[in-house]
Amino acid sequence: MKKFYFAAMMAVLSIALFSCSKGDEAESAIESYARNFFSAEKAEFKNEAVPEPTITQPIQASMNDMVLAGGQNFINITSPVELEKVIVSMSGQDGYWEVPVTPTRAEITYTVVLDMGADLSQNMNLQISGVTPNGEVTPAVTCSVKYVESLSGDLAINLTFSNEKDVDLHVVTPFDFHIFYGNTGVINYVEYQKKYKELMEDPNFDWNGFNEEEFYKQFLMFGLDHDSNAACSIDGLNNENIVFNEDFVCDGKYTIYLDMYENCNTSSEPTKWGVSARYQGNLINSGISVGTNPASGEFPGDEPSNHGREDISQLKYKVLEFELTGTGRTADDVKKAIEEATKNVDEKSEEYYGPARRPLSSAEKKLELSRTMNMLK
Repeated sequence: MKKFYFAAMMAVLSIALFSCSKGDEAESAIESYARNFFSAEKAEFKNEAVPEPTITQPIQASMNDMVLAGGQNFINITSPVELEKVIVSMSGQDGYWEVPVTPTRAEITYTVVLDMGADLSQNMNLQISGVTPNGEVTPAVTCSVKYVESLSGDLAINLTFSNEKDVDLHVVTPFDFHIFYGNTGVINYVEYQKKYKELMEDPNFDWNGFNEEEFYKQFLMFGLDHDSNAACSIDGLNNENIVFNEDFVCDGKYTIYLDMYENCNTSSEPTKWGVSARYQGNLINSGISVGTNPASGEFPGDEPSNHGREDISQLKYKVLEFELTGTGRTADDVKKAIEEATKNVDEKSEEYYGPARRPLSSAEKKLELSRTMNMLK
C-alpha cells in the first residue's frame, strides 16, 4: 500500500512539474516576444503557427511605417467582412497575437494598438489577418515598419501619434524641470566640452559628415530625444521620447502633458495618440494618479493649434501622472548631480563648448545654460 501511495504521489508530482515547466516556457515565450518585438493591447499570445486563410476576401491595413523601441503603433484595418479578431505576427518568428475587435465605423474599420518592445532593435515585416465570427480567416497582408534608433534610459516616456501633425510631449519632473521642445533637457557639459576639445585638437579627425545633433545627444543626462514633425516639417516618424539616465531619476511625481502645437492638416481624420512610461524597461503600473499606462486617446481632426510652450497652464491635456518610489534618489540629489555636471562651463569659448544640436550664437548658449541653472536654484 505504501509503495502504491509513493508511486501515485510521484506521478502527481511529475505531472505538476511538467505543467509548471510548460507554463514557464509559455510565459517566457510571451515575455521574449513582447520585449524584443511587440505586444498588442487586449490580446492573447498564441505560441503556434499562424492559421492559414480559409476565405479569399482581403483586408486592408495601414500603420506608421517607422517605430521606436518602447513606443506604440496603430494598425487601421478595413475589412469587407465582419471581424471578431485580428491576428498580428512578425515574419520569421513563431507565435502571434490574437486581438478581439469590434467595428468602429459603418464601413467596418478596426484599430489595433501595438506596444513596441523595450528591446526592439530591428526592422519588421508584420503579417496581419482577420478572423470572422464564424472562424474564417482572411488572407494576410504585410506592413513593413522601420526601426529608428533612439536614446534609452532608466526612465523612458514615449509619445506615438497616428498622422502628420506636430504633437508635442511635455514632462514635468519632481526636480521642477519642464522638459519639452523649448527646454530639451541637460547634457553633461563638462564631458561634452572635454570631448569636443579632443576632437578639435586631433589633426586626423574627419569632420566630413560630423553630426552635431548626434554628438550632442551622447552627453544627454535627461531630456527630449526625438521632436517629430516640428513646425510641420514632416518626418514621418510621429514619435517623441524623453529619457532619463539612472542618476537623474528620483522619487517623486512625474506629470505628462500633450499639446497639439500645430495641426498641420485640419481636414484630416482624427489623430490617435498613445503614451507609455517605462522604468528599467518595464511599464510603470503603480503610483498612477491620472490616466492609465499606457494612456491613449485621440485629437479630433479639427483640433486647433495651441502652440503650447513653457506655461503649463496653457497645456490642455494632462494624460498621465505617476509617482516613483524606491529609486534611492531625491529631487535634491538630482539637482546636485546636474550642478556637478555643468560646473565651470566657459560659455564664451567655442573651442570648449562646440556646436549644439542647433546653431546657437554665443549669447544664446550662455542664455541656455543660465536658464537651466536658474530653474534648479
